[in-house]
Amino acid sequence: MKGDDGDRKLQLMLEKYQSQVKLQQQRAPSSSQTKTQSRNNINKIENHGVASVSVAPSPGRSHPMSHSQPCLIAISDKPPDYSASHVHQSVTQFPNRVSSGFGSCEQHEGQSSNNGIQRVPNNQKLIQSLREENLHLKREIETSKKKLVKLQQMEAAYERIEKDYENLLREKERQEGVEKSALVQMEMHLKRVISEKEALQDRLEQFSLPNAQAMEKVNQLNMVLAEIIPQNKELAAVKERQRLELEAQNATLEEQRTHISMLEKALSNAQERLAKREKVCDELTLAAERANHLQRLLHETLLDKQARDETHAQERTQWEWT
Repeated sequence: MKGDDGDRKLQLMLEKYQSQVKLQQQRAPSSSQTKTQSRNNINKIENHGVASVSVAPSPGRSHPMSHSQPCLIAISDKPPDYSASHVHQSVTQFPNRVSSGFGSCEQHEGQSSNNGIQRVPNNQKLIQSLREENLHLKREIETSKKKLVKLQQMEAAYERIEKDYENLLREKERQEGVEKSALVQMEMHLKRVISEKEALQDRLEQFSLPNAQAMEKVNQLNMVLAEIIPQNKELAAVKERQRLELEAQNATLEEQRTHISMLEKALSNAQERLAKREKVCDELTLAAERANHLQRLLHETLLDKQARDETHAQERTQWEWT
């Protein structure tokens, strides 16, 4: 919105300047030679006065200077430490330059008319360059906003990964607890089976006489052993499978740790870039505030010029009557 307001203000200034130039061109043929010479003298005085207030442009750029308005870009090219004391000093020296301007009016009479024709396209080029620069700054701000959104998405993804990592750790701890309890139960069961086996073997040794009951007990013991041995093998296979699953989970956790470290590095880089963009945005804000200040100075200068024009008109009428 600030850029659009600046464009509208510059367009209004340009239209006002063009209307003033057209009015001067329309009044020029109908005025007498005395009024033409007097107007040229006044324009020369204003030119010298505005030149004393305005700042010289940089060597690489040339800015157009109007008889009725000072060049804002020439003023904005100065560094920030350029204070208003220079402008005040030039304004205090304005009466001396007015007295010297009357002597050089006739020599520069032809040059002022040519400069008035060439200033309009120069101001248009200046406005076009300002618009392009404004569009460029808007694109940079949009790019910064997009990068900020991406950074926020990366932060949300990082938080989700941290939550998943914590859930995996809790799941791993739970599985380890279940495995430990299962191993303890299996060991207790094996100890109980072994003790029963030893007891049965002792009883078998005690009843070494061949009888039907002893044979039945031996057969029962063999059946029990036949059932226990496959169960023991299955428990060993389950234990091995759980060990392999734990190793796979450890590898997955290691990969996730590596991914998290990479995300942290990317997050830090993005934060640095965001800080740089914020610094650029602050600088652009300062430049916009400075442009507003210069516009206020322009308005004050125009009011001062209007007052001086009225004073010159009164003096001119007094001179004509005298």
